[in-house]
Amino acid sequence: MRSCLIQEVEHKNMSDTTKTIITIVGFLIAGTGLLALILNLVGLKLSFLQWMDAGGRLLGLILQLILSIAGFIMIYFGQTDLSQEEA
Repeated sequence: MRSCLIQEVEHKNMSDTTKTIITIVGFLIAGTGLLALILNLVGLKLSFLQWMDAGGRLLGLILQLILSIAGFIMIYFGQTDLSQEEA
């Protein structure tokens, strides 16, 4: 019974390749969000993110913050070994 449960837990863990991909995508998303925030301070915009400001400057700022935070969350989950976490 115990060995069956251990095999199920090991099967549910992410592989190293998946963790690497999640981390890289997280860095790209977080970097893009931070770059958009910094450029917004000086009045510039990334052309492919101009749709964020269509609803107003405040909505654009909130969406850029969400983009950055989502990237950092992806980096965290890509680098954390959830099987070693205490219950």
